[in-house]
Amino acid sequence: MTMRIFTECISCLFDQIDRAIRLLSLSCSDDIIISAQQEFMKIIADMDLHKVKNHELSYEAYRIVGKTLNVSDPFKEQKERFNKIALDLLPQVRVLIQGSKNPISTALRACILGNSIDFGAPLQINLSEELGNLEKNDLGGPNNIETFIRSLERSKNILILGDNAGEIVFDRIFIETVMNNFPNKHIYYSVRKAPIINDSTLEDAKIAGITELCTVVESSATAGISLEDSSPEFLSEFKSADLIISKGQGNFESLVDISADTAEVYFLLKAKCPLMEKIFSVPSGTLLLVKKEEELIERINSGKFRVANA
Repeated sequence: MTMRIFTECISCLFDQIDRAIRLLSLSCSDDIIISAQQEFMKIIADMDLHKVKNHELSYEAYRIVGKTLNVSDPFKEQKERFNKIALDLLPQVRVLIQGSKNPISTALRACILGNSIDFGAPLQINLSEELGNLEKNDLGGPNNIETFIRSLERSKNILILGDNAGEIVFDRIFIETVMNNFPNKHIYYSVRKAPIINDSTLEDAKIAGITELCTVVESSATAGISLEDSSPEFLSEFKSADLIISKGQGNFESLVDISADTAEVYFLLKAKCPLMEKIFSVPSGTLLLVKKEEELIERINSGKFRVANA
């Protein structure tokens, strides 16, 4: 069962190289960007794209971005900025959750809303308005939230796969709410073991305050989960978890290719690209809560998607 490469993925990565370099360095010329894209072109020309995984291609693309800019963590300033923005919003979100009739449901929506925070996304977010609208959002299906909460109630060991900086603060709010309502749960949170794009690392987990709440383990240094490159601590928690909560597109793309037979797996993400819109048959910007099931995997493997309504 593999999240294979789609045509949208290749063109998207070339576009990401362009956007990332332009965002991070105003002095880079078109010639420099074209040279970076050409280097990426040479790398994928020698790959069997029927077997390569998305996170492997993404790693190569952003390795080239870092090399072009001559920095090991090109998004460091962006991550710091997003963390600060999210932390400034933290008291406001706590008030909204505390005043909710269903704190778990509201915290879950806020957790997914956090996936909106990305280096290419607008920074101005009216969170109160967004959360108000989310109460009307079934997150991709009429029974999704209820099904998730039932899974949460019967779980003992929960592993949350973190995604972006900034977003990690909203994960903290969700963890706090779960711990307040289910104090006997064992919660583990994973971050990347080295900088990749704007994904969260251990440093971000400390800034967000997650290390004060639960055990944080390091996964791989890829924009998605690679078990071969993950720490022994992560592998141990991955195998023992009975509920895995996967944040973001990169983790989604890699986790549909990984067996987690002992765990129920839920994907929490925002549809930000044409491929996600096609897979889930939703308009751009839709917030999604999706359980990993055979039907989803078969649909991805077949490539037979419905067209989303605009």
